[in-house]
Amino acid sequence: MIQTKYIIYSAVSLLLIGLFSSLNLMELRAMEPIRALVAMELMINHDQVHPTLTGAPYLHKPPFFNWILEVSFWITGSFKEWAVRVPSILAYLLTGVAMFLVLKGRIGKKVSVLAIIFFWFGADLLFYGTVNGGEMDLFLPLPVFAQVAILPILYKERKWLLMFILSYGILSLVFLTKHFAAIAIHFLAILALVISEKDWRLLFRWQHFIGIFTFLGIVSLYFYAYSTRNDLEPFLANLFLETTDKTHSGNIVDRLLHLIEVPVSLLKLLFPWSLLVFFLWRKNIWGVFNQNNLLRYSLIFSLLNIGVYWLIGQPHDRYLYPLFPFFSIVLAGIFENFTNLKFRLVAWLAFVLAAGRIVYNLAVMPLQQERLHDRSSAFDVVKIANGEPVYLTGWEVVRKFDKELFGLKILNTELRYPGPIPYGIPYILTRETGRIVQFHPEPVVGKLYLAPAPFVEKMNKDVLYTISVGYIDGGILLCRLK
Repeated sequence: MIQTKYIIYSAVSLLLIGLFSSLNLMELRAMEPIRALVAMELMINHDQVHPTLTGAPYLHKPPFFNWILEVSFWITGSFKEWAVRVPSILAYLLTGVAMFLVLKGRIGKKVSVLAIIFFWFGADLLFYGTVNGGEMDLFLPLPVFAQVAILPILYKERKWLLMFILSYGILSLVFLTKHFAAIAIHFLAILALVISEKDWRLLFRWQHFIGIFTFLGIVSLYFYAYSTRNDLEPFLANLFLETTDKTHSGNIVDRLLHLIEVPVSLLKLLFPWSLLVFFLWRKNIWGVFNQNNLLRYSLIFSLLNIGVYWLIGQPHDRYLYPLFPFFSIVLAGIFENFTNLKFRLVAWLAFVLAAGRIVYNLAVMPLQQERLHDRSSAFDVVKIANGEPVYLTGWEVVRKFDKELFGLKILNTELRYPGPIPYGIPYILTRETGRIVQFHPEPVVGKLYLAPAPFVEKMNKDVLYTISVGYIDGGILLCRLK
């Protein structure tokens, strides 16, 4: 009979093959080309402080993740899809390694291995998150795990100063990746620690304030550098309002539907391991988790975050990826203490899921790529332009800020940025030419433009190429205005 450990080794081997063999199979999609474009424009501009997208200030995210992509571009010497995706894939794998190193001596080797398997082989991460590896959400579990796991570990050792400096220091990096949502996660992490240890005085220790000043100091250094050339107020306001806009809104029916959808969504994200929550009906679950401070803390932290997600809501499930390591720890604790299931079953399921990812690469990804055409269209545009600069034009999206926060008006201005475009095309153009594809709201006669067909419908032009885009009537035209 095959030993369980060899089944696990085989599953991990298949996982690695599945991940790294698919990095270049599909063109960048969803938010991936935007992440890549911002990083490339930072490099082209030789400016690491002021992110841009199609030449205009990019105010939706601070640039830490783009710095990570730049390191990948520099090390690999490539701007191709695989170089965009590999940092997050490595972070995803390193999160599992970090979980093992942290957990094995604190909750037992078996439970730690179970937690890693549940994290690495969850259906949503395996078949969606890692496929779109150029997005930052797959990268975030690594720094968030470090930021949050430090708290119960160093608290138990009574190393409060080190605990707060490290956790808030890492928080500053997560903030410069994901902005204000990072603060919410950290607040719940501190709250979970206080509840877990029944130590409300921890909030008022002088070491806590040193940690807060560490965070403010690092973040302020970046924003000060940003403010030396660009207006800081619109950037900060956009980051804050972008966070608040992602809370759930709607009428009472929408809210009730949301309350129903959340449990189903959570079950889907870590399927099949999430089915272990149905063992929670067993008695004395708190008593078992309470015996280990890391298990107890992970359970409280997970419940607090799920409660916030349930009551407030977020539009994208992938925003929960940073919490998956702690969900996985809780599920591993349930498996070990409240089921009679065999560890061998978990190993075989992981093997089947990893093999399924190989099949997905071979049978499904080619079909998905057939429905995508940004890459091929962009190469056609590069060929037709023959070295001539290509620009973007179209309608601007205008976002007005005229809101109050705690009775104070925080901004009274507006932001302008390009309307919806398939950013996979300027990504390829920038990659192949080394030039930023600038956006011109008012096109100039004689230049080559990629423009929505309705925008240039009444303009005098020569149409050189047409790109079909489902949400734009007539597609996008490569044209020269006359």
